[in-house]
Amino acid sequence: MAVFNKLGLILYLTLTILSISCCLGQGALSGSAVSMDIEPEIGIPLAGYGSKDRRLDKTDWKGEIPHCFMFKPSIGRHDAIRSKVIFLQNDQEKLLFISLDMIGVSYRFVNSIYRLIKPLGFERDQLFISATHTHSGPGTLTRKLPLAFLATDLFQRENYNYIVSKVYESILMAIEQQEPVELYRTDFRADCLQKNKWRDNREYHVDDEVQILLLRNSQGHWLGGMINFAIHGGALGPTNLKYSADVIGSIERNMEQLIASKNPPEMTQPTMALFQGALGDVRVIERGYDKMQWTGEEFARQAAPALENLRPMPPNLTSTTSKIWLGIPGYSFKYANRKTLAKKNWLPPLRIPIAGLMNQRTRISIVGVGDIMMFTWPGEASTTLGLQLKTLSKEMGYDHAWVLGLTNDYVGYFTTQDEYYEGEYDSRSSLFNFRGGRRILKKHRAELQKIIEVDRLEFEELISVRDPHGSR
Repeated sequence: MAVFNKLGLILYLTLTILSISCCLGQGALSGSAVSMDIEPEIGIPLAGYGSKDRRLDKTDWKGEIPHCFMFKPSIGRHDAIRSKVIFLQNDQEKLLFISLDMIGVSYRFVNSIYRLIKPLGFERDQLFISATHTHSGPGTLTRKLPLAFLATDLFQRENYNYIVSKVYESILMAIEQQEPVELYRTDFRADCLQKNKWRDNREYHVDDEVQILLLRNSQGHWLGGMINFAIHGGALGPTNLKYSADVIGSIERNMEQLIASKNPPEMTQPTMALFQGALGDVRVIERGYDKMQWTGEEFARQAAPALENLRPMPPNLTSTTSKIWLGIPGYSFKYANRKTLAKKNWLPPLRIPIAGLMNQRTRISIVGVGDIMMFTWPGEASTTLGLQLKTLSKEMGYDHAWVLGLTNDYVGYFTTQDEYYEGEYDSRSSLFNFRGGRRILKKHRAELQKIIEVDRLEFEELISVRDPHGSR
């Protein structure tokens, strides 16, 4: 009976997608914005910090503490750990954006979700799962032993399957609740909400741009949308042992209240999903629970004027995904600590290759939503790399560029060559050295050039159809 019910649900949702797609006219758009509390079990270790505040005094070799081997169990929750889904579909394309309150999402995790939604007619390049990078989300979800020992504890299949099932449930909810929508965007500059984590001489070297995409239904009500902003999810610090979406959750909740104030009181609470930008060297101004709450409130206060200047967007949806080889992961002893070895000119740049430490191959995507171009990044890019990618987009004719950090995979930090040689934390955590980030930029440029060429050919074909004699 359970199998029949599951097959029936898949058939129903597949027919729903197809019927709405057929009913949508050329240029029409449907969508939804939903959220679900994942409710991970209390006692699962939190992921994000490897310091002694999070670790057990002794490893639990006897299995006396459920879920834990190296890290202390979680003891409660400050706020919800959510799966936030933004679903968009027109007559030619459908896109599924998921923002998860987790430290990161692995390539394996994305594949697990894709296998579940593939029977609903989704392709691999229509799925985008981003981690908000909260350092107070559930651990035990990675099979990569280095990451498990550093910050998440050992993999546990039961917990993994549970999280996957909850994310899948939130996706089904988003598909079922889709309705005709229009897209709007706005942006503003965040003031004094971020700072550079390690580079004191460039304390305010951050990307303070905030970009917002909103969905409005045919009744004129706001359903919610997406926020693109770079801020590290470590406001609560390593002493915290309670679940929390951290500062990202605070921003989302306050933005949801702001959007809700523009709707009738009887409307369902909107869903706002934050998608990280290039956050590798960006942190909050100050830590602490009260400061975390203040940051969310201040973010919404600064966003309020921008919401009075919303600009409608065309209902265009596009997506392209390509594979990329990042190199061979390794560890550099010279650049592990800038105060010792990094500045020793006589020491060669020793780097020990460690095959299997991280995926050498992954995928990156370029996603078009209206006049916004989104570039995925499989980890934590530095501010400089993010700004370089945005500049590249503008130089090639796309003024509204989003960097979707920690999306569809997690393979560590990425820095520029100059930043790598500084020997800061992100240097020794850039396991593909500076060449990894360089390869991603180069790949995005090549794929964007292909998109431009396709657009040019389609435009020329359209002109030739309209005016076969080439007259003016």
